[in-house]
Amino acid sequence: RHDIQIKSTTLFEGGSPCCHIPSRDYDQLNGILKPGGAIIFFTWGVPPNLNQDGSIFLQVETNAFICNLLDRKSPLNSISTLPGLDCSCIFLEKSISDWWAKYWVLIK
Repeated sequence: RHDIQIKSTTLFEGGSPCCHIPSRDYDQLNGILKPGGAIIFFTWGVPPNLNQDGSIFLQVETNAFICNLLDRKSPLNSISTLPGLDCSCIFLEKSISDWWAKYWVLIK
């Protein structure tokens, strides 16, 4: 079991900063999520209009994986385990509706 360092959260499409809600097992100063911990990333799009459809495309990069999350079904929704740590990363859930998307990622 390894610590996971959250290196970056990049919002390529969306209308808000990426907010996060961590468990007590998260070291905010160093961006370290301890084994057994959890973190929720939350963001939202701009209201749809003639120029924009209000989409979201969030990328989370850690020392264990890079994860792309969109608010729609797309081949870009992905998680890639990085070499170096002996762990695996999988989607436990991908729920997508017309107004929201929710993903659960398990790191073991």
